[in-house]
Amino acid sequence: MELRELARFLMQGTVSYDDLLWQPGLWNANTKMEFIREIHFMVDMDRDANNKLPYAQTKKGCQLAKKKSLGLFDLMQEFTKPKDENNIPRERKEDHLLDSVLFLRNKIVAHYDDEYKAFSGQKEKIGTTKAQIERYVQHSKGDYMIKLARAIKELGWFDSSPLLRGISLENLVEFPNYYCLMCSDLTYNIVSPT
Repeated sequence: MELRELARFLMQGTVSYDDLLWQPGLWNANTKMEFIREIHFMVDMDRDANNKLPYAQTKKGCQLAKKKSLGLFDLMQEFTKPKDENNIPRERKEDHLLDSVLFLRNKIVAHYDDEYKAFSGQKEKIGTTKAQIERYVQHSKGDYMIKLARAIKELGWFDSSPLLRGISLENLVEFPNYYCLMCSDLTYNIVSPT
């Protein structure tokens, strides 16, 4: 779905370089996982270290709570045990984007080793690497990262695409015809070798 969206985007005529780099069809699994971590970090930064506010009461948490969820509830059910360690039923909800982000960060990105054990489906379907689990999430809900990228870009939390913030030698392997140069202002540019 991400590649279809990228093709649709490119077919619309003149596009900006910045908007192009916000297309998840260009991102690898590591970039997507780091993007989810960054979003969580932005919300978590609003919380006082001594008095942890609920995420929904933070400034950025409130912004996410006003946005539509990503529609990941079925995945939540697969990755969340029905009861906690005290045999109390767990609340599973996805009322808004904040719920979606917290699920992705806590169950898919940050604590995946624990969640792999709790996964109720066939474990060989989800794999053990970031790329495999991201593919599983994408297969289950193909537009999740497209919706997330659009929502976060609209909020203006970041000055640049996750692709530029996470540029590395790993990305160079995916874009072998491009060089990465570090500019004096510590931002990255991707420059064609021709």
